[in-house]
Amino acid sequence: MTASPSGLQQYGDGANPRIIQGVATGSILAGMLVTSLSSTAAQKVGSILSTVSVQDIEIVPLKNAVANDCIGIATKTVASGTLAVVPVAQRGTYILRAGGVISGGTAIAAGSEVLQFVRAAATSISWSGTKIGTALTNSASGTNLYVLATLNI
Repeated sequence: MTASPSGLQQYGDGANPRIIQGVATGSILAGMLVTSLSSTAAQKVGSILSTVSVQDIEIVPLKNAVANDCIGIATKTVASGTLAVVPVAQRGTYILRAGGVISGGTAIAAGSEVLQFVRAAATSISWSGTKIGTALTNSASGTNLYVLATLNI
């Protein structure tokens, strides 16, 4: 379920990385697209910064129902049941699995079916996806597709 069989492949961070941390509530592999999905409806953050804790952000792998809610890419592998802290990059250039043909320069959105992937972001106003970055290289049609892309979430 990782974006690349080689794990996270970072090409660069533009000297301006943006990484947040949260607690993994299940297995997360480095290179997975992730989201924050709380297991409780209770409010966790108050009106001042001292009320915020790394445990307030629950990190889970991106799944079908939340593909539009991508918050970044996991930079560390965490085993299930450990509730370990996982860093999540929101900016940088990475090798990502492509879900089809993508042209360099095209906006990309997260996709999440059996395997996680990115896809070309449609330009239709009826499209409900969220742009997460820009492809820097092309991906062809077929299987085992990858694209070098810059994330800006």
